[in-house]
Amino acid sequence: MTPPFSTFHDAADPTGFCISDGEVTVGVCTDTGMVTSAMMPCLSRCDALVLESNHCPVMLENGPYPEFLKQRIADKNRGGHLSNQAASNVLSELCPDLSVAVLAHLSEKNNTPEKALLTARETLSSSSHDVTLEVGLQHAVTRTIEV
Repeated sequence: MTPPFSTFHDAADPTGFCISDGEVTVGVCTDTGMVTSAMMPCLSRCDALVLESNHCPVMLENGPYPEFLKQRIADKNRGGHLSNQAASNVLSELCPDLSVAVLAHLSEKNNTPEKALLTARETLSSSSHDVTLEVGLQHAVTRTIEV
């Protein structure tokens, strides 16, 4: 097993991880305001990845949260949360080796599963690699995914 890696979030020692059985590697990277170059070596080995796709910036800006919280979520430099576009950009970098991506940690107030999927599909549309996209919902079990 690869050791856990630090994520970039304003919490006490947040971590992501990659687990492998020697044939398939699955990664989990949530609670991060950005995916740093230090995280990419682990994530680039993944066949499947659970990746934060927390918010739509327009919904966040126009949403019900107080201004300080909106700034905290959107501020990648202080360890906020990945927007749909930021998550999709990471997926496009990982695309050649990635077969499954589960978009996770979606905000109930500042995102929708449809927006997260649409952003990822639009970003990945120029890729010739076929990545299966799923959304991990907060109040429902995601279907079983074989890698």
